[in-house]
Amino acid sequence: MTEYEQLGHMEEVKTRVAMPQFFLPHHAIHRSDSSTTKTRVVFDGSSKSGSHLSLNDLLLTGPTVQPPLLSIILNFRLHQYVITADIEKMYRQIMVHIDDRPLQQILWRKQESDPIKTYRLNTLTYGTSCAPFLATRKLIQLADDEGADFPMAAASVKKNFYVDDLLVGADSIDSLTKTCEQVDGLLNRAGFSLRKWSANHPSLSRHIPEDRRETQTELELDRAHSIKALGLLWFPVEDELGFKVPEFPLLTKVTKRTALSEMSRLFDPLGLIGPIIAKAKMFVQQLWKENLQWDDELPEQLITWWLAYRAKLNNIRKLRVPRWILGRNSSKYELHCFVDASEKGYGSCIYIVSQANSIKTSRLLIAKSRVAPTIGLSIPRLELCAAVLGSQLADTVVQTTDFSGNIIYWTDSTIVINWILSPSTSWKTFGSNRVAEVQRLTKGSPTALNPADRISRGTDPDQLQDDTLWWNGPPFLLLTPALWPEFIPTLSPVALELSNKEQRQIVAVLACKEEDPLVTKFSQLACLLRVTAYCLRFVRNCRSSCNRTYGYLTPIEYDNALKVLIRHVQNVTFQAEIEYLRNRGNGQNTLKDASFKSSLKGLDLMLDDQGLLRMNGRLAKSTASFDSHFITVGELSSTQHYIPEFMKPDTLREQQTVVMFQSYNELPRATTIV
Repeated sequence: MTEYEQLGHMEEVKTRVAMPQFFLPHHAIHRSDSSTTKTRVVFDGSSKSGSHLSLNDLLLTGPTVQPPLLSIILNFRLHQYVITADIEKMYRQIMVHIDDRPLQQILWRKQESDPIKTYRLNTLTYGTSCAPFLATRKLIQLADDEGADFPMAAASVKKNFYVDDLLVGADSIDSLTKTCEQVDGLLNRAGFSLRKWSANHPSLSRHIPEDRRETQTELELDRAHSIKALGLLWFPVEDELGFKVPEFPLLTKVTKRTALSEMSRLFDPLGLIGPIIAKAKMFVQQLWKENLQWDDELPEQLITWWLAYRAKLNNIRKLRVPRWILGRNSSKYELHCFVDASEKGYGSCIYIVSQANSIKTSRLLIAKSRVAPTIGLSIPRLELCAAVLGSQLADTVVQTTDFSGNIIYWTDSTIVINWILSPSTSWKTFGSNRVAEVQRLTKGSPTALNPADRISRGTDPDQLQDDTLWWNGPPFLLLTPALWPEFIPTLSPVALELSNKEQRQIVAVLACKEEDPLVTKFSQLACLLRVTAYCLRFVRNCRSSCNRTYGYLTPIEYDNALKVLIRHVQNVTFQAEIEYLRNRGNGQNTLKDASFKSSLKGLDLMLDDQGLLRMNGRLAKSTASFDSHFITVGELSSTQHYIPEFMKPDTLREQQTVVMFQSYNELPRATTIV
């Protein structure tokens, strides 16, 4: 804290200000393995205040502006010469606006006998949720502002920094030296200083002062995750990668909580020890299947397995893999993606094969595993999930690196190959969605030569070190493509039956709707009304020889004809509703019975004395004539333009008939008719 005050990173508050304020709790942590700052101060921005809110609750975290750690480590393995460094006190080199500093206040005294004083932090504070974004965004802005003077550094700062750690490489010493010099000069423009330089070749360290070099022989590439976790280590002298195994405490009681806590400390971003992690994932899934409470002690069998697994994890310390995965003077590269699944899980591993003249080198690049869902998928479906995982993993490699070679996919599942070679629309939804994502080049591989079998089933830590199939892939990768195993996807009867179960079944049903000749014979409703009215006049004149009607049709005859047509259409369209209302009798002419299913129940329908379906509703209480009660009209026919065509004022000369028809305007399927 004295250093904070001497460097101007905090200052004493002499007078209180009338502004929003927040006091941050703080404490010290000690890291004996640190080569520079062994004691650090940590500020707790998530501590709740009297308002039950913390400072972090009110801050925005901001987006991620740097490449993910996976991308940086992948690129770190692709170059022959590499160098690492980090920015000294990165957060504390960035000043906070003076108006925001009251939100970063602390209480502190140097000695117990001294009075407690209030201090204000002037720089970006580690422990606040917005600090990572503000710090990394500063680097991006610095590269944009000063990139014209340092073109090589600008690209490197945007691509090769993970928070404050620099991991950069090149294929020549001169190129990498120039890049590092430019990065150092670019950062100095903003007051940043690079320290703890470490390289895999002595020539790269000659221009770096001794006090700025890293003194440790093993470096953590993922420091943010390796304080109490299994971390990835780099040994610069040997130029190899290793693994840091966490120190597990002695357990007096093994519960689901302790097992999950210890399993979460196994961090493997590249999946290099994926078969070992896969076993832990399967164990955790077994704990959930046992329906154990968080603090219930595990059954004896599970306790024995977990303790034995923890003890075997110490063998991981012996594992060393080459950092540089390409062959010297290589000119041609290929990615080979293997996928496999078992009843316990599925996974994918990708190998990069480099060729220099006639010599090929194969190295494991990245791997990923997942446990099988508890719902119990079939093996072919799990194999398809593995194919999806492999294609996504290969796409990640291509998107995050500069790789531009061929990608070849391998699977030993004939059913999956059959699915992928068929159109995605041929399969049910589960298979269709996944096949559409995976339809790329796929070749078959016999199970005995498929390294993804290791990650789908899991491997003990003491067996992985000498497993050449896992670290280098199958031997045929070093041969010419003509000597690769030919794998023709011939389905056995059992496999064919499993494949057919996933095939989309298409059922075609032909629905024929019989048109009513009474209404389909006429193209216009006006013509149909006129003919119907004349027919009704003819029938009436035949029945009565005294009061016969001649001459032009009257509006009353048009109205009667329209009601006859509507009654006919209603009897065809709403036959069930009309029969129900007729059977109910007088006084009960509504569709109120809960047991009767009809789409018209909400309309409060009734049958009038002419047998027409009418709306009852609020009009029953009005003084309007009974004809003002809307009549429910069904679909006349497939030529549903009759009604809107007839409702146009210029369709008929008899305007009174049009007005009369407009009162029959309750259309229950209006959206399909009009």
